Amino acid sequence: MEDFLVSKALLSFLVVGLLMIWGWRILNWVWLKPKRLEQCLRQQGLRGNPYRFLCGDLKESFAMRKQARAKPLPLSDDIVEYVVPFLHRTVRTYGQVVHSVYIPGWR
Repeated sequence: MEDFLVSKALLSFLVVGLLMIWGWRILNWVWLKPKRLEQCLRQQGLRGNPYRFLCGDLKESFAMRKQARAKPLPLSDDIVEYVVPFLHRTVRTYGQVVHSVYIPGWR
């Protein structure tokens, strides 16, 4: 009976330890590593949108693309606002050298 309790306790400690390791890796991948990278890029002088958990800039980018496609294509040579509206606004806001977050990586 005692052997069963000891093995059950060891197994539970092993499971809890593995869950903690797995949780730390997920936290590091999803939050800590991107924030660290953002901080390093800002120290090097790159500006851009702050990191947003999981979705990054995709939500805003899709909304801007949908809004731009609702209008007719302009007849001028300047179609950047129609083709890539989010990138156009980001460059206009932060300058030529920017970073942007598209999960799972940076661009």
